[in-house]
Amino acid sequence: MHLAEYYLGISKATSDELYQFLKGTIDQAMARKLPGAPLPEGFDYPLSGLLTLEEQGGFTFGYFDAALTNDGLKLIEAQALPTYHFSAAFIGSLLWHQLRDLNGSVFVNQPEATWADFLELKGNIVGGEAASGIVLADRELQAQKTNFDFYATQRELGLALDIVDSKDIFEREGRLFYDVGRPGSKPQQLHRLYSRVLALEALEDDGYPNNEERWRFRFDRSYDDFVLINHPANSFEISKHILPHVESPVNPSCFELSAVAQSFRDGSLGYSDFVWKHKWGVAGRGALLLPDAGLLDGLTEEQTLDEYIAQKKVDFEVFKTGDGEEKIVELRFMTVQSVDQLLVVPMARIGHVEHADDGRSVYRIHFGDNNRVGYGFCPVLIFDQL
Repeated sequence: MHLAEYYLGISKATSDELYQFLKGTIDQAMARKLPGAPLPEGFDYPLSGLLTLEEQGGFTFGYFDAALTNDGLKLIEAQALPTYHFSAAFIGSLLWHQLRDLNGSVFVNQPEATWADFLELKGNIVGGEAASGIVLADRELQAQKTNFDFYATQRELGLALDIVDSKDIFEREGRLFYDVGRPGSKPQQLHRLYSRVLALEALEDDGYPNNEERWRFRFDRSYDDFVLINHPANSFEISKHILPHVESPVNPSCFELSAVAQSFRDGSLGYSDFVWKHKWGVAGRGALLLPDAGLLDGLTEEQTLDEYIAQKKVDFEVFKTGDGEEKIVELRFMTVQSVDQLLVVPMARIGHVEHADDGRSVYRIHFGDNNRVGYGFCPVLIFDQL
């Protein structure tokens, strides 16, 4: 994703609004008060090999997206997935050193935290006590749009960290090994796996867990002398499926689609007022932006209504930058958490507005043209007063 040419400053009051929702979600997850998710084959939690936080019902990495609207912040989604927290924390820290006379902070929940504090937390999560066999893995590694974040992680953490494609990890006699990828090197035992694999991509694109040529290990098995960081089951547990069940001023009206299907049919809910989203969709997958009666009939016939939520559309606040184009802002708060510490890293995604022939404003923030100059992501600083 392109780095925008500006930064965003937000007030602490605005930051607190989204943080309170985020922290409430974390607390409910730890107390196991959120609705459970049916886990697909291969994604049950193993009996051992998890981080303590995840054993207790927490999630190590996550993000919470909210649109900046004329009515304040409105939630778009919550996901237990790692994204750009490393790069955003680094760039935000650089910016803070240039602007600290303005009394801003980099981290949402700990104004006094520094880049060194972030590195220590992330290093302890990823590396633990291991001196070797520490791996950051994703599928189709070179095609991942976030792979620049992988190499930043490898460079800055100071660990013996290898970046590996998930297809190069394999089981042997109850242990996991990986091919290093260097000429003449032998497979090494894997002790700590920082997984950045998107569960839906593994399922839908790679045939996990039954495609044994592509997947030579499983997320639902325990292995000797091994810890899995960021278990992908978390991405089902903390996902869009919780949104109809949490109450907050930042959460727009949201329903189980199966519960309100008749309301759409009889007109008491308007199709054009809602977006339908697959409960476990990520990166635009399963987003039905223009629902209608025909689509509802199709989902009913497929018996997949219960796989979707209906979320009230939000109207982004529109502003113009120096290039004269209409822009929108989506705030992303990213969590990095251990049993003992939580740091929340903010960033903003800059999108744009298009006007359809029928007069509708179309907001575009997840598409490839966000790599154009003037779009992409930008660091965020939080100020007591603006």
